[in-house]
Amino acid sequence: VPELIIIRALACLAVVFMHSITMLIGDPDANRGLNIARLLLLFATPTFAYMSAFLIGYSKTRRTYLETILLRVKYLILPYLVCAVGYAFWQHYQWGAPLLDRIWYNVKGGYHGYFVLVVMQFYVFHPLFRPILERVPALVGLSAAGLLNAAYLGALNLGLISLPYLGFNWYHFLPAWFFYYVLGYYSGRDRDQFQLALRRYWPLSAALFIGGGALLLRNALSGFLPDVTSQRFEVVLYAAGVILIAFPLAGR
Repeated sequence: VPELIIIRALACLAVVFMHSITMLIGDPDANRGLNIARLLLLFATPTFAYMSAFLIGYSKTRRTYLETILLRVKYLILPYLVCAVGYAFWQHYQWGAPLLDRIWYNVKGGYHGYFVLVVMQFYVFHPLFRPILERVPALVGLSAAGLLNAAYLGALNLGLISLPYLGFNWYHFLPAWFFYYVLGYYSGRDRDQFQLALRRYWPLSAALFIGGGALLLRNALSGFLPDVTSQRFEVVLYAAGVILIAFPLAGR
């Protein structure tokens, strides 16, 4: 899919720039311009989630559910575990962190590979949600998923609910990424119609992009929600705007 090749390159570069800026920035208040750039690069991880879901909708494979899961274990989970252990050894050597504790911490999603756990949830729960998405019009499904996703993240971001600690980060569960799954599935399933719709209604995409980005910058720079993370409720709007603008441009 040519669009995904270009969007993937954009997302990879965004990740590299974001982490590079984080290493350089020091005091965010003293480097306001760099901090703004870092915030505007937060679309990267949601974009990876979107691309994974796009391929679920786009794929015409006839594999059984078990075959699909086993392939994902082979190509996603095994490398994830290898990297989790490798980072744990490095952290043990560099920081003196207890090795076994660090391995378990990383396996649970404590290092930046946590994204793999999110994607695996897409595959695991897809048979449950696919019949629902097939019956629901895309606009209705996307609106409901967006509200659910933003509400879940907002409740966590603002401390509106108190959830018990189960050993895993609540931001890594499916509701925190559900909108990207639904958007990816619909756009992958009906790729050509999706392209046409985005080219026709591009002002709506631009409004999402500008409005979401402005809300993100306002909340972060004012100190209301200062954390620089893609697991913010405003990032749902902003990342959606980036994806919906980038996809038709990449298609051209």
